[in-house]
Amino acid sequence: MTEALRQPVLEARPRASGDKGPVGLKDDLPIWRVDSRILTSAGLRLADAGIIVSMGVLPWALRWESEAYGQAVGLDIVLTLLLAEIYFGRAGLYEASQPRAAGSWLARLALAWAGVGGTVVALDYFLGVGWPVAGMWSLACLAPGFAAFAATRAAAFRYLSGLYRTGRLARSVAIVGSRNAARRLMAQLAPRFGTDAALAGVFELAPGDRRPLEELVKLCRNGQVDDIFVALEWREVGLLDAIVSRLRSFSVNVRLVPELPEMPLPYLGVGEFCGMPTISMVERPLTDAQAALKRALDIVVTSAALVAGLPLMLMIAAAIRLDSPGPALFRQERWGFNARRITVLKFRTMSVDAGADATAVQARRGDPRVTRVGRLLRRTSLDELPQLINVLRGDMSLVGPRPHAVAHNEYYASCIDNYLARHRLRPGITGLAQINGCRGGTDTLEKMQRRVEYDMLYIENCSIWLDLKILYLTLFVGFTHPNAY
Repeated sequence: MTEALRQPVLEARPRASGDKGPVGLKDDLPIWRVDSRILTSAGLRLADAGIIVSMGVLPWALRWESEAYGQAVGLDIVLTLLLAEIYFGRAGLYEASQPRAAGSWLARLALAWAGVGGTVVALDYFLGVGWPVAGMWSLACLAPGFAAFAATRAAAFRYLSGLYRTGRLARSVAIVGSRNAARRLMAQLAPRFGTDAALAGVFELAPGDRRPLEELVKLCRNGQVDDIFVALEWREVGLLDAIVSRLRSFSVNVRLVPELPEMPLPYLGVGEFCGMPTISMVERPLTDAQAALKRALDIVVTSAALVAGLPLMLMIAAAIRLDSPGPALFRQERWGFNARRITVLKFRTMSVDAGADATAVQARRGDPRVTRVGRLLRRTSLDELPQLINVLRGDMSLVGPRPHAVAHNEYYASCIDNYLARHRLRPGITGLAQINGCRGGTDTLEKMQRRVEYDMLYIENCSIWLDLKILYLTLFVGFTHPNAY
C-alpha cells in the first residue's frame, strides 16, 4: 500500500486514554463517490436501451427491411426494454459495486439476456404479434446483443476498478465501542482503509461517558457516515442497546462485529465487510440508487403538480385572505429526515393565532378555531398543497411518514417504541398510513401506534413501485376521509 493510502490510518489511531472526543475525525469525506455509482448504474441502463433500440431501428433505417418490419418489431423493442430492466436488475447487472471476476457477471448476463429473448419469442408466438418476423428478430439479436452488453460492462467495470483501487469509492466508516474492542477492530480494518473504506472516526466509550457517541450522532445527522461498526466485549450488552437506540433514527447501517461465532441476540441479518463477519442491527431503508430514484420521482411529479395546480393554489390563497385576516400560508416547525427540524408549509385553516404555538391542541371535530374556508380545505386535504414546495426543496418526499409538530413528536417518542425510527426517511405528504384510513386527530395513544405500525411497514418495504401504488391510491382514498376535519 502506498504512503498516501496509509496516511488516513495513521491519522485515525486511538489517542491516549486521557484524550477526549472522537479519534481521527475527518470533515473531507468524498461526498461525490455516491454520484459515481449512481451515474455508472444509470449509464449502463441508457447504454442497454440504446443497444436494444439500435438493433431494431438500424436495419429499417438503412432500408434493409420493409415498412412492415418496423411495425412488427416496434412492439418487441418496447417489450425487450421492459424485460431487460426486470431481468438485468434481478441479476444485479446494474449494481455499481466493486467488480467481481469476469466469469461471474458474464454468466449472469448470458442467463438474463437469454431469459429476455426467450420471453419475447414466447409472447410473439402465443399472442401472434408480428409472428414470425418479430420472433426471428428476437433470436437474431441474441448473439450481437450479448456482445454489446458485455462490452459496455467491461468498460464500466474497468472504470469502477480504477476508482476502487485509488480509494475514491471507499465507504465512510465509523467505529464505536469500548476502548479495547474498538482498538482491536481498528487494527483489523487498518489494511483496508484507503480502498474499500475511509475512516470517519473511532469513538471510544468510557463507563458513564457518552460524549463520543454524541459526536458520532452529529456526523450521522450531517450524512457523513455510511456504516457504523460496533465493537464491544460480550459482557457489554447493555451498552450495545444504548448505542443502537441512539443511532436507529438515522439513515446509516449499524453492524455489530462479533468476536464469537454465536450470540443469543436478535439481529436483522449476517453480512460481511472487509473479510469480517458482521451482524446487522439497523439497515438503511434505501440504497443510494433507490434514494436517487425516489428523489427523481419527487422532483418530476412535484414540478408537474405545481405547474398544473398553481391556478388552484392562487384561488385558495385569495379565498383565505378574504375569509379571515392573516396570511394565506401557515408555517410550523416539525421533525424531518435524520431527526432534523424542518419548516412545513400549509394553507392556513385556523384563525391567525390559533396554531402559532407548537404545543397547541390538535384540531377537533367542530373546532371553533377552524375558519369556513379552512373547514373545506381540511376535509379535502387541499391545505397540504403548499407542501409540494417542501418536497421540491428536499425537506419532504411525496410518500413517507407524516411529520408531526415538535411537541407532539417528543411526547410520542417517549411513549411508543421505535417511534423515532420514522425519521429514517424523509417525511411525506401522503403515506401507507393515510391510504389505510389513519387520518384526523390522535386523541388516543392507540391511534398513533397504528400509524407508526403502518409507517414502519412502509420503511421496511420501501420501493419505487410501492410509492407509485400509494400515489395512485391517494387519488381515490387519500384526499377525503370522515376523520379529516
